[in-house]
Amino acid sequence: MSISEFISKLRDTFIQRNFDDVEETLIAREAMFKTKIKEKKKQIELFEKKFQMKRSDKVSVEIELKRVKEERYKNELVKNGGVVKEKLGSRRCIDEAVKKRKIVDLEDEKVA
Repeated sequence: MSISEFISKLRDTFIQRNFDDVEETLIAREAMFKTKIKEKKKQIELFEKKFQMKRSDKVSVEIELKRVKEERYKNELVKNGGVVKEKLGSRRCIDEAVKKRKIVDLEDEKVA
């Protein structure tokens, strides 16, 4: 039931002028609330769009990170002769690869 319908049912028992004032006030409030609801719905839509954009950006960054990690892993495989020591820290693994290269270089010098 609308505000006008409620007011018209009550009018018969009380002073009509008072009900006219109350009806105007209630109708104005209803219009104001409807406007606020529309504004809030627009805000929600904007927030949802921003959220989707952030989510999309996050997914893109995660994909790029995965690609970079895979690339680093492949490079590490090449440097270490096909062996990757995942339990070691990345710095330790690099240091170990450098040591292996030096040993191979020294052995090559001894042979030559």
